[in-house]
Amino acid sequence: MGELGMDLDLFEKAGMGLCCCNADGRIISINDRAFSLLSLNGQFKKNNDVLNTCLFDYIGHFRSLFENYNTKSANELEIKINDSGNTAKYLKTSLLNAAENEYILVIDDISELKNIKKLYLESEEKLRTMLEVIPDIVYRVDTNGSITFISESVSRYGYKQEELIGTSILDLVHPDDREMARNRILERRTGNRMTRFFEVRLMTKSKEILNVSFDSESGKDSHFFSVCSEGVYRYNGENEKIYIGTQGVYSDIQDKKQFERSLRRSEEKWISVMESIEDGYYEADIKGRILYVNRALSEKLGYPKEEIIGSPFEKFVDPEEKESVYSFFNKVYKSGKLSMLKNWTGVAKSGKKIYLEGSVSLIKTKTEGMAFFNGILRDISDKKKMEQELLMARKLEAIGILAGGIAHDYNNALTAIIGNLSLARMEIDPKNIELIDTLNDAEKAALKVKELTHQLSTFSKGGKPVKKNTDMKLLISNICDPLLKGAPCKCVLNISSNLWMVEVDEFQIGHVLEYIITNALEAMDYGGMLKIAAMNIQVENEEMHNGISLQEGRYVQIIIEDSGRGIDRDDLNRIFDPYFTTKDMGSGMGLAISYAIVKRHKGYIDINSIKDKGTTVSLYLPVTA
Repeated sequence: MGELGMDLDLFEKAGMGLCCCNADGRIISINDRAFSLLSLNGQFKKNNDVLNTCLFDYIGHFRSLFENYNTKSANELEIKINDSGNTAKYLKTSLLNAAENEYILVIDDISELKNIKKLYLESEEKLRTMLEVIPDIVYRVDTNGSITFISESVSRYGYKQEELIGTSILDLVHPDDREMARNRILERRTGNRMTRFFEVRLMTKSKEILNVSFDSESGKDSHFFSVCSEGVYRYNGENEKIYIGTQGVYSDIQDKKQFERSLRRSEEKWISVMESIEDGYYEADIKGRILYVNRALSEKLGYPKEEIIGSPFEKFVDPEEKESVYSFFNKVYKSGKLSMLKNWTGVAKSGKKIYLEGSVSLIKTKTEGMAFFNGILRDISDKKKMEQELLMARKLEAIGILAGGIAHDYNNALTAIIGNLSLARMEIDPKNIELIDTLNDAEKAALKVKELTHQLSTFSKGGKPVKKNTDMKLLISNICDPLLKGAPCKCVLNISSNLWMVEVDEFQIGHVLEYIITNALEAMDYGGMLKIAAMNIQVENEEMHNGISLQEGRYVQIIIEDSGRGIDRDDLNRIFDPYFTTKDMGSGMGLAISYAIVKRHKGYIDINSIKDKGTTVSLYLPVTA
């Protein structure tokens, strides 16, 4: 990992495979996960043994990925390899340009996703085959009695499927039986009678009469008969209706019930598979209403299933991406082709944003003429955060190398300049106000450059924190008191009285707090509300806290919240970049320095902002035992 020592633990413990190589495929570093996924453990005992060898020698697919690297494309590749036991596995890889002549290969195992898709397609084909081969007429009607589906077996009676779709089911019934059939249908709509089965005569297209049994409700799981049955009742002296038994005619429909059981088992098997996977699965109609979601997707969104099903898909999409997601689904609808939806943002019930990628398919049933969307969604929030952390670390490392090379020389030169300006001021006539003002302006400019040089040195090895046990309540108070005097806004402080001691560099952490509070005040130059809070938090195992994945342990959390101008959504992804600023006179180093300082304290910093509503900055500083 070069000089990126502070990220070595992150690199090694990543849940995905990470391999750092130069442009020629020479391996610089590789974590255990990548070593295992690439099946290098079959050739080497440990991952250090593979360093300085060429990745292309083991997996030739990667040569073209490196040679054709394009900063404007996804640079992704799916490959199939065999592990040491000769079992095939599928890997999805993406290539990132981390620094000059240095790339990071991100590797993810998608074998389970491939197998799930295969199982799903096999289940769909099985259901379709069953419907095509059974001899019984399988039908479906809507609330008006119009046929929406009828199986291929109806062709044995002279009809074509397509000519019956949309017609009334009563059109197939013998004219003498239509009134009775209509009444039976009404009974089922009103619930006035409990007839389970009834028998009517159907007409072939050539007007021949058929006796066919219709099953209108499920029976018990035993040998089945078609029953023309009705309840038998008597009335007591108070004219109360009392059920005393059932009468009817039975005909054997065991074959049909056997098929229904098989169909039900197939559906239960499919649902069981979908409910057991960790990736989200969904189905939606062509209008975007959710028809089904599995357990995993329900949990990711934070809604119970009953709140999701029937809701519009857009309810769970970031408002700024609704139009693009709608266009994507419309494109799939027109092409009918499976497509991958990459890097889109979902919104959980809590308001938390979830970064997702997944598939979108259009399923068209052969016989019903119906269509719906389905697909699998994978939460890539951790992966996205990891990529951002790695890229940010590389940027900071580059600035650190630059700062380490020039900060010392700059300081020496600036010291000489400032000293000579002071001597010059002593030698000139005190009445020469114009010359004195010129010297003062020159000294101010030199001091400003000296401050910028000091900021740059924070990135170099000289910026390593000098830690000591610190009373955080006192440190926060010492920073806030002078800054908040005469502030143009209302200030509310809520500092816990028993804040834990934290081992920090007081000067560096004080600089971070001063910069963030100053930023908040500048964002509210016309008034507003500034809230500063500090509290102790205990993290059990590894858990999410306000969208940040915190390691197990104790932390002091500091929250600085303003109601100022806020930050544009597009700018939020760049606020920690060195030299990026939205201020006319800003250097673009403040937040980058703050990020570096907090990271060197093994802490976390997170910023959430809404344009024209305000910004919240959260700091998490680990408490040493």
